[in-house]
Amino acid sequence: MPVNQAAQLRYEALFRAMRRRSRLGLGLCFAATALLAATYAIWLARPLAGALLATGLPGWTVAGISAALVLTIGLTLPNLAQLIVIHGETARAIEAVNAWALAEDARFRSMGIMLKPIRRAEQVLPTLSEHAEIRGLLRVRLLAWAGAVEAARIELAGMPAETAVDRFEVALLTSVVSFVDTGSADLGDARTALANVPAEDYDRSLLNLALETARLEHAAGRPWQTPLAAARRDIEIPRRATFLGRLLSMWRTYAAIVGAGTLFSIVLSLTD
Repeated sequence: MPVNQAAQLRYEALFRAMRRRSRLGLGLCFAATALLAATYAIWLARPLAGALLATGLPGWTVAGISAALVLTIGLTLPNLAQLIVIHGETARAIEAVNAWALAEDARFRSMGIMLKPIRRAEQVLPTLSEHAEIRGLLRVRLLAWAGAVEAARIELAGMPAETAVDRFEVALLTSVVSFVDTGSADLGDARTALANVPAEDYDRSLLNLALETARLEHAAGRPWQTPLAAARRDIEIPRRATFLGRLLSMWRTYAAIVGAGTLFSIVLSLTD
């Protein structure tokens, strides 16, 4: 199957921009964590332990409290780094992308399509070879990502256009294939078709349109965050797609681990 590498790059450009912003936050997080670890080890560990021991607490309990404190700060730092580097429209845009990914994953899981994460264009065609059940919207999008433009057009020509959702998706994917092939596209037909999408499919369709609008904006050198942030403001998204929801999810796991460890240290101290 012929592959156009320029098409691959056009499709991935928006996601590369998002990853660059995320890596900046991650780098800041690592720097802050390293500084915290050094500060704690050199200046704080002994005075803190001494102050806790002076209260009469057993050694194991002191160790558990110290570990809980350090781990709490260590877990908080990545999220503080994200809030510093990723805020405002960028944060809302990334939340919209998170919601889009969750909606698409749920949609295809409901069809019985279970895919491993695809991170590079080179992984797409082998995935399609392994999963013959992938058809329609997902197949066209993946073929466009792989740079298999002609194959995407052939698949698109066979897609049904019987319902309002079908017509919207055909219009949107026509623009996607045109963009990866030529670097330009017109989303006018997709915007018109969106107005007729029923309420139960509207939010997911709006996120799809916002994502492709962001792709075009990024290619034109304009802020890609604007259309995604606008979609984020217009719809309700799952809590786990938000920065706060992801933080709470991590804290639940963390609290269980640290709580169990601290309880274990207290039990050991009582047996001394």
